[in-house]
Amino acid sequence: MEKLFQELTSPQHIISELLFKFSDLFLNKYLIFFSMDPKKNYEMLKKSFKDDIRILLNLMKELIEKWYMNIILKNSYLAKNRHKRQEFMENLINQTVFSNNNNLYYTLFNLFALINNELEKKLDHVMEVLKEIRPENMDISPAFSMKNSKEPFANVINLMNEQSGVISGYDKFVSICRIKEEIRESIDRYWEEWDPNIPETELLIDSDQLLTIVTFCIVKTRNCSLVSSLMFIREFANKNMMENSYYFTTYDAAMSYLLNLKEEEINGILNREF
Repeated sequence: MEKLFQELTSPQHIISELLFKFSDLFLNKYLIFFSMDPKKNYEMLKKSFKDDIRILLNLMKELIEKWYMNIILKNSYLAKNRHKRQEFMENLINQTVFSNNNNLYYTLFNLFALINNELEKKLDHVMEVLKEIRPENMDISPAFSMKNSKEPFANVINLMNEQSGVISGYDKFVSICRIKEEIRESIDRYWEEWDPNIPETELLIDSDQLLTIVTFCIVKTRNCSLVSSLMFIREFANKNMMENSYYFTTYDAAMSYLLNLKEEEINGILNREF
């Protein structure tokens, strides 16, 4: 399957040339938007943005189906499974659109940041106030709080920040789904150093603890652009994949929690005794 995917996303294909022609028009249009006061043109920007994205993705879908479908149907698994075929096609569209034109991605991402400006400001405020918290402030249990570590879950935090360098919705989604695995490995490494004999039953992460750990790690990234990365995934990743991914919905819930915190709740976390 991976070999097929690489074969189909080859930048040598004529589809990349067609994409460049379309995206150049797209980029020029939004350069005009950026030269104006975005607040005065906010509603027009949002509507135009959504319409253009829909046109772009529909165009890519038609082109890819026209040129690639016969090849894809030779794969017996995809030929028999319509949902998996649709998921594969959407991922292929993502890869083709964004891997062939970084400028298009960065223009889109700037638009997401503009549209989500107030949410990013809110997250930045929460991150600033809570920048010195420890896992215990989030009610993370002693088994997972890494009390002897100077930077708990540092690898998880780094993984979250890597989304900034990922340029397709599908790849951003995959990055988020790796978070649970990195959390598990971080906890295992910690206890291998501090108490190798701790029973495995004490290190089972339930859904509530996973949510609080992910929330803590988001705060510690100090990266408010994660809001726009999440919105980018919602717009471009496969909807069925997102709805059926426990790890993505956990990350989504953690972000929603932070964005909806009231000031007294933020201070309650900051001043929690443990």
